[in-house]
Amino acid sequence: MTVPADLALPQEPASPHRQRVGSVRDSLLASWKALERCVDAVSGPGLNPLHHLGSLGFLCFWVLAVSGIYLFTVIDTSAAGAFPSIERLQQMPWIYGGWLRGAHRYAADAFVAVMALHLIREWVHGRYVGFRRFSWLTGVPLIGFAFVCAIGGFWLNWNQLGQFAAVTTAEWIDSLPFLATPLARNFLTADAVSDRLFSLFVFVHLGVALLMVFGLWFHIQRLTRAKVLPPWRLTIGALAMFVLLATFHPVSSGQAADMAVVPGALGFDWLLLFMLPLVYATSGEVVWLLVGGTTLLLLALPFIPRTAVAPPVARVDAANCSGCWRCVDDCPYAALSMVAHPSGKPGKELAVVDADRCASCGICAGACPSSTPFRSVA
Repeated sequence: MTVPADLALPQEPASPHRQRVGSVRDSLLASWKALERCVDAVSGPGLNPLHHLGSLGFLCFWVLAVSGIYLFTVIDTSAAGAFPSIERLQQMPWIYGGWLRGAHRYAADAFVAVMALHLIREWVHGRYVGFRRFSWLTGVPLIGFAFVCAIGGFWLNWNQLGQFAAVTTAEWIDSLPFLATPLARNFLTADAVSDRLFSLFVFVHLGVALLMVFGLWFHIQRLTRAKVLPPWRLTIGALAMFVLLATFHPVSSGQAADMAVVPGALGFDWLLLFMLPLVYATSGEVVWLLVGGTTLLLLALPFIPRTAVAPPVARVDAANCSGCWRCVDDCPYAALSMVAHPSGKPGKELAVVDADRCASCGICAGACPSSTPFRSVA
């Protein structure tokens, strides 16, 4: 098994526009690496959170899932009972889990922040083409799922912030031209906010969360050893941070929702709800254009022609392949598989490389016993 260094393909000269885009990304990459080195100096490379953004995102999601399951079992998800039940939970002794509400919110904020950093890091490193295209394209929809789930969570509290989030979201959706019946009519009077409407809130919040479970599983399918938890010391530190924030800076509900009163000063969460004020600052149509345009750009990015040199792809020497499966077992990107050997000898197999998945990392060459005279098949 070898990774050749002579497979660079000739490329057309880059256009001035592409050269400018590449120059911007190169500058950002240099800045990002400088930031990583600064954090390395403090935490060490092994515990640098910037090296574990994907696994930290998974950790935040597990915290959201566990705390969310508990909260769903103890709060009342009816129009009249939602706010009082959350207030009762907050007043319970610490051991009964009132702090979990705060941990749930802070984990949601951390999830969005880590997700944004993960997106930026993958972009500046150019990790959205070739074998990484699948992970990029499956990750983009997760951004939308995350914000839908987060906004839906504020509805369930049904305080003044939840009222603002629900009414603004309804008005934003109403700006779409193909809706026959305005959704905002569900919030014109107090009687319109019914248990049936709250069932929709629960469906949106929990249903999208379940979609995210599937989406995250799909997102890492091309990685055979994907890390869904960061190093244990980083895990303990992140969990301790959520608990301490929830304990010493608890999340408060403020005033209960009242459709006869326009919400005043709100304890706004700009990380999770930043799109909603834009609806009033501009218009629903403008925000749809921003969201839709950004999503389309991210989805189109892997298909925009690049001028980078094609990476080399691992090659298998059929004469020396013993069919030991070591390269298949060690490849982190599932780029190798075994097929019947062309010699036709019964039981003899040959490793085959999927060029679209090969990352040119050289792990297979290191695993192969025939790639160096100092190794032999056990």
